[in-house]
Order: sequence, then C-alpha cells, then structure tokens
Amino acid sequence: MKSFFADRSLLNPKFEGCELGPIPQELSRELEDTSTAIFTKQLEFAKGVEGSRTLCILAFDILKPITSLQGKALWKAYWGIIKSHYILWRRGIQHGDISISNLMHHNETGVLNDFDLARLATPGNSYHRGFDHTGTTPFLALDLLTAAAQGGKVERRYRHDLESFFWVLVWIATCYDNGVERIPDSDLRLWLHQNVTVCLHAKSHMLLEQKEILHRITNSHRQLAPVISVLNGYWADFHMEQVGLTSVASTDLAWQVSGNPLPSPSTPIIAMELSDEEMLDKLLRAFVLNPQAARLKARGLLEDLPFSLFPTDANVAALST
Repeated sequence: MKSFFADRSLLNPKFEGCELGPIPQELSRELEDTSTAIFTKQLEFAKGVEGSRTLCILAFDILKPITSLQGKALWKAYWGIIKSHYILWRRGIQHGDISISNLMHHNETGVLNDFDLARLATPGNSYHRGFDHTGTTPFLALDLLTAAAQGGKVERRYRHDLESFFWVLVWIATCYDNGVERIPDSDLRLWLHQNVTVCLHAKSHMLLEQKEILHRITNSHRQLAPVISVLNGYWADFHMEQVGLTSVASTDLAWQVSGNPLPSPSTPIIAMELSDEEMLDKLLRAFVLNPQAARLKARGLLEDLPFSLFPTDANVAALST
C-alpha cells in the first residue's frame, strides 16, 4: 500500500463540516539496525553511494470483506465508503481501483482499502487525472472498457470510480448469498472474460435490461432491490445521455448502450462533463426525486446516504432531516 497517509494534513477529520470516516489504520516501525547504510559503511562502499534503505514493518487492523454483510448493514457500510472515497478524492487522493476485494469493514463500519493504484494530486503536484485504464476489469466504468479507453484516449475522472461502486454492489447482490459467492450462468460470467469488449457488452446489456439485475438479486440482499433499482436507473440514464453527447471516439460504447452506432458527425461533439461534486450530488438527488422516495425513507434506506456533503441543495436537504 502506498503510504499517502503519512501526510496527516490530508486526513484532517473534518472536511467542509463532514467527518472523513474510517481509513486503513497503519502502524509502522523502522528497524534501524537493518539500514543498508550500516553495511555499506562497514564494507567501505559508502564512497559514491547515495541514499539507503531500512526495513519497515507495517501492521493494519484486521478487516473483513464487505461481502460478509447483508441488507441495511451492507448498505450503511457501502455508503460510508463512498463518502470517505469522495472526501479523499477532493483532497487529492484518487483511489482508482474500486472492486470487491477493496471494500472492507471493521465492526460493520465500511473501510476503503488498498491504495496501490492510487494517484496523489495535491498542491505541489500537478493535478493529473491520467488516461490510464487500470483497475479491476469486471468493475470498471463502461467508458473505461471502450476501445478509446484501451487506447489511452479517455481521461480518468471521479465518476468512473463512482460508477465502479455501482457495479460492485450489483455483483455482491447477485453473486453472493449469505456471504458465499455463487456466480450464476448469465451475463455475469462474461464480466470475467479476458476480452474487455465482451465485458462491456455484457454489462451494457444488464444495465439497460433492468430486470436482468433485479431478478438475479439473491435472497440475502432482496431488501436492497429498491435502492439498486434507483442506482440502475441513474446509470442507465447517464449513459444514454452520453450517447447523444460523446464524440465518434466512443461509438463502441454507443453501440452497446443504444444498439445502434452513432453516425460520424461532421463536427466533433464535445461532451458536457459534470464536475465531481455535481456527479455525486446528482446521484443523491436521484434518490430524493424518485417516486418511491418516501417509502425508501420509511424503510430507513436513505438515512445512511451522505446528504451532509451537500447541505445547500434544497432537494437533498429535504430528506437529510
């Protein structure tokens, strides 16, 4: 794990009035007797040698996989991680690998783990989103599975990680029952295909055919079907809107989402990219404005959403109280 957390100023518990939430707690100890400087000096190699290395022992809290949770416990841990991820992203720590194995919990409190593929974009470092497509393929955003992304032409953005959270939840809800993974014979198996285009096709089909996801939710996660439906609708609408906005470089995604390739425009169309804040705020509003919002609130399925991140949004604030 990269030790981004050595700079504790990045992890001030408060961020715009909101609690950061849990992150992996690192305990470290350097074994000074193992410094290579000692050996180079003893062997008279010190001349012309710069720098040295010292063995460092790292220890972390024991975490459990988020897949061991069900129902509201899973939903609460899930949103706790999304909130922490957003705050870290705003502080310049960009995770970049949202996957089943990296979403953990400690006593049912969600913890985002494994920052090996993360990037640091803080004052003093150029704000570099990058055009890489690193991550765990089954959970990558659809944009990052396109030929354009594979060719390094799609800029990594916060919304890609946010979408990955959706795909992780779908996988948990459809492939895990009481903490045991059982992958059904369906498009879900194609998510694991080594050809990313096959994965793109399978996920796009499931996204538009909402019943493909809802009908496969296992018994232990049936309680979350209404909120998964909201998320499904949000991301389906988002990608359908993108079909009408993106340039010809993303025609393979357009084909998967709409079933028809886009005509080549005489003038490239520039997508209206929402800011990181707007993406998460819009997702929260999808729950608030849903016709079943009152029922979701009555079932306690909205109380763990991070409405406090956007206190000035009247629609969101209405359900945060």
